[in-house]
Amino acid sequence: MSIVLGHEIEETITDPGAEDIVGSGTNTTNLGGWYDALDANENGDKCAWVGEPLTGPVPGGPQVLPIPGAMGDITGNRGTTFAVQSLWSNEAAGGTGYCAGAGTDLPL
Repeated sequence: MSIVLGHEIEETITDPGAEDIVGSGTNTTNLGGWYDALDANENGDKCAWVGEPLTGPVPGGPQVLPIPGAMGDITGNRGTTFAVQSLWSNEAAGGTGYCAGAGTDLPL
């Protein structure tokens, strides 16, 4: 629930109306707060399920490390952990942009 709810809240905050465009041809303006002309998904959709391995750890096998951009856990004020999805960051990956913020960011 924390992944889906966080995903939708983040999209609501960063790009309400991002799909709304005024103008025509090469003279258009996107009305939302966030928009990627190359990928029409909302901010949270760009990072949904990114970096998720198709299989989990095998009992007795090597530890599976998170893939950069994968889901991670955050710890709340009372020590409870919640699963969270990474979100698009223009600052990540040395300014080239990547999914970040779930504790599974790309190494510096």
